Amino acid sequence: MLTLLVFTIILLYQIEVFSKLKTVKTFFLLLSILIFFVSLYYITNNSDWLIYEAMFHNNFTKSDILFNTLSEFYRGHGYSYISVYRVHIILIGLGFFYFLKSTNNRNFFVTILIYLIFQLVPISNQIRFYLAFSFFLVSIIQLYLKNNRTLYIIFTLLSLSSHLGILLLLPFSFIFNKMDVKSIQKEMIKLSVLLTIILLLFYYVGLTVFTRFALYFSNTYISSIKGGIYTIGIWVLWLFLLHFLHKYNYNKYPKLIEGDRHYRLLYKLSFYSIIFIPSSTLLQILCHRYVMSFIIIWLTFFFYSLKYYPKLKTKLVLSSFMLTIVFITIFYYYFLPEMLIGISRTEQLMLIFESNTLLK
Repeated sequence: MLTLLVFTIILLYQIEVFSKLKTVKTFFLLLSILIFFVSLYYITNNSDWLIYEAMFHNNFTKSDILFNTLSEFYRGHGYSYISVYRVHIILIGLGFFYFLKSTNNRNFFVTILIYLIFQLVPISNQIRFYLAFSFFLVSIIQLYLKNNRTLYIIFTLLSLSSHLGILLLLPFSFIFNKMDVKSIQKEMIKLSVLLTIILLLFYYVGLTVFTRFALYFSNTYISSIKGGIYTIGIWVLWLFLLHFLHKYNYNKYPKLIEGDRHYRLLYKLSFYSIIFIPSSTLLQILCHRYVMSFIIIWLTFFFYSLKYYPKLKTKLVLSSFMLTIVFITIFYYYFLPEMLIGISRTEQLMLIFESNTLLK
């Protein structure tokens, strides 16, 4: 059964990536929409469900204006928390698909499938943050590809109203034009050191004033250095591979890339996540929210880069290599921790699938 599933995924992956027929692309688009909403929309339980139900009834997160507004509306009309959850999933999905379409990523199915393999649990558990992240992606598209500052401001405000944690992503808008594709990695590394120092100061000085963020520095969220390095390690590998891909692209097509707005945006946005890598060894929640959430951007950058490789053989090698990395990551992320130290990452996945009313 597992072998058949792996074979099917590989087959569908290759068909979508290499097919140019509109009917095939449309089929995979519809399939990706189906997978996204079947996987997330019909969930009725997860590890944070009871917490969100309490928030739905009590509104004790005063800064998350959008969640509170939706909760008050649906509660006032006799609905339960599941209605608020589903509205979040719809909006998150719309934002993600808009981002993929606007960045000329036509491999909807592959991108969404791989993203959900690693992000299904976080999206379901952290709907406020992922709605904010979805709005953030839309705002970036409005500013740098659509040149619409009004919509950029609107979606930025919407993202902030959903989760204040998105504040850590907003500096991208200010540094985008100040860094070229050759220097951005060095600058991101400098900023990552600065962020780590700030977090360490917060941790050691105390967070009595910052009660909103104090939870994230509790023992539940603070990782051991070894655990943090293990968690972030595989994603650092992804970024290294994307770096080498870009380096090859830039050395071969420097003028084309300098004039390619989509490429420059995707590359800079992909490597913005470098900022959070050192601090993620201390706080794993930073890895979950500000590194792993970027997988959808990394995949879009990878598939967009394939346009610079006209030979079918080269595309086949690169796409196969990426698929191999995905399977290695699945093993590393889900199965190796259980083999080494007995920690299972599949339990939360099973909880989600078992609560899905459409799959019962």
